Amino acid sequence: MSNKSALTRARLVRILLLALVAVASVMLLVGGMVTYSASVLDKISARNQVRLTERRVERSLEKLREDATSATVWNEAYEMTSAADLDWMQVNFGDYFADYMNHEVTLALSGTGDPIFASRGSEPVPPDAEQDFLQAVRPLVDEIRGSATYRQSERGRASFGLDAVSTREAVVLVGPDPYFVTVSSVVPEDAAHDHPGNADPIVISGRSVRGFVETLATDLMLSNPRLLPADARHGQARLPLHAADGKVVGVIGWTPDRPGAALLVDAVPMLAALVTLLLASVAFGGMRVYRLLRDLAHNEAVLDRTLAEAETANAAKSQFLANMSHELRTPLNGIIAMTELLRDHQTDSRGREMAATIISSGHTLEYVVNDILDVAKIEAGLLQFEAAPFDLDDLLKAATQLHGAAAAAKGITLRLTIHDDASGVYRGDRTRVSQVISNLISNAVKFTETGGVQVTARRHGDRELCLSVSDTGVGFDRATAARLFQRFEQADVSVSRRYGGTGLGLAICASLTEIMGGRVTVRSVPGKGSTFFAHLALPRIGNAEVVVSEPAAACPEGEARSLRVLYADDHAVNRQVVAMILEPLGIDLTLVENGREAVDILTVSAFDIVLMDVQMPEMDGLTATRLLRTHEATHGLVRTPVISLTANAMPDDVERSLAAGADLHLPKPIRPAQLLEAINRVLAPSHHHAVEAA
Repeated sequence: MSNKSALTRARLVRILLLALVAVASVMLLVGGMVTYSASVLDKISARNQVRLTERRVERSLEKLREDATSATVWNEAYEMTSAADLDWMQVNFGDYFADYMNHEVTLALSGTGDPIFASRGSEPVPPDAEQDFLQAVRPLVDEIRGSATYRQSERGRASFGLDAVSTREAVVLVGPDPYFVTVSSVVPEDAAHDHPGNADPIVISGRSVRGFVETLATDLMLSNPRLLPADARHGQARLPLHAADGKVVGVIGWTPDRPGAALLVDAVPMLAALVTLLLASVAFGGMRVYRLLRDLAHNEAVLDRTLAEAETANAAKSQFLANMSHELRTPLNGIIAMTELLRDHQTDSRGREMAATIISSGHTLEYVVNDILDVAKIEAGLLQFEAAPFDLDDLLKAATQLHGAAAAAKGITLRLTIHDDASGVYRGDRTRVSQVISNLISNAVKFTETGGVQVTARRHGDRELCLSVSDTGVGFDRATAARLFQRFEQADVSVSRRYGGTGLGLAICASLTEIMGGRVTVRSVPGKGSTFFAHLALPRIGNAEVVVSEPAAACPEGEARSLRVLYADDHAVNRQVVAMILEPLGIDLTLVENGREAVDILTVSAFDIVLMDVQMPEMDGLTATRLLRTHEATHGLVRTPVISLTANAMPDDVERSLAAGADLHLPKPIRPAQLLEAINRVLAPSHHHAVEAA
């Protein structure tokens, strides 16, 4: 038990360590997941800012185009621009785009592509002053001039208004600064104001990207937006600006928002408190588990010592029971066996009657000893049960026949009824079932003066066998029934004086039935009789088979005289009893007092049978039997039948005898018929394996 407990404690420690590792892993995993989630959230926020900024740039270019077409698709604009009216263009292009649309630069080109007007910040400037700007947008101008919409035939244009206008928008680099620009042709709204054969004038307007970037702080809530050079490193909070030819002309940058990091920072105090609480809980739990393991180890040590003491006490109790069985059965053996022999030698009926009285008293004492030993074995948990097939009909008939004489002597009837559904072969312990039903029948016969006893067997359902014993005896009340199955209990004090008995029979029946998975119940009416029910959970495995048993053949006189029997027993009375049983049959009997003498004789002489006591001085019978089997195996000798003839009648005593090499185990007291039957069994040709004599 200590090894298992130590292993259990080691497993608990490993579980605790694994739990700590699991907690730490979970904490790391949660921290990693939170950090990763914050990082993902920051990336999503940065991508959203980039998309919003990109959309803002696109929308700014679109707005430039819309601003331009609002002033270039107009009959008056077409007329005045074609006429190169500078004052008109200043008011309607320069001032309009600068004051209302927040454009910074505006230029006008004639139909031939020559600059005719320029304005910056609503102030007119010479067109030559904006050569850099004009040079930057020249590709867009050329693209418009080459478009099909821009060109018209001598007969005039095919469409007017918005359907006739041509526009281009792009980001251009003017010196070191990028600009958002739009280029639009100036077209009439109808044919009445058209000048067929003349190319349309062109208006160019734009605004600095730098000014646009400054508005992002309020429009998109970007943090620290700024314009970076074209060669600036791209990143999450970066938007490159591409010219019409795909070349990067600038980069819009800002400090990215980090909502995930902000949440993480805000959650740090709470997470720290949670981690602290978790660590404190783990530490507290670990200390509690450690103390629990320490206390468990201490308690298990105490339990181990207590268990060892209990096992020692149980072993002492078992040894005491074995000794008691031996010491009580040994004198009983002398009393019963010698009296039976004495009865056979009586010539008058008076002497035989006296001998029979002694034999009956001896058997009564034997039953009391057996009851006491059975109770002790039940208490010690030493009672063993076997599960073997047995014929219920034979068992019940044998039990009723056993008590038939006692019932007849009292002038009462003893009847047996076996219902068809109960008849058959069952699997269980025949001896214990017989003991239960015999005790119940014995009690019924004992307490019945007139009338009779009825034994009935029936089944309840598929699994339960019910054996009932009804009598017309004295009966008892419910209060008595409640304590009747307790040990040393009888209906009243006068019962033991009138009927005799120890009060153990019903207690033993109840205990045996419970161990076999059943129960014993009773119904009784004072003065009218009682019915005891033994409910047994025994499986029925087949129908009863009629077997004609051949009686064991008695030893023919010629063979008996040739038998050589060795009997080893340290008790002189036992040796005398066996001698008085066997010598009249002409058996050659050799008597020795211990196992050592038996082995010495068996190694030099051959015997037909060996009767071996178990408890003997110098060498016990089990050791002597093992030495005999070893000697036979070593020298290739024929196996000599060995019968353990002993007062040791406990189930484990039987097992030890058979394990040592005995062929039969015959408990004392010895009855002549049983001894002769045992000798016939071991001498029979069909005897191949060790069995216990009934």
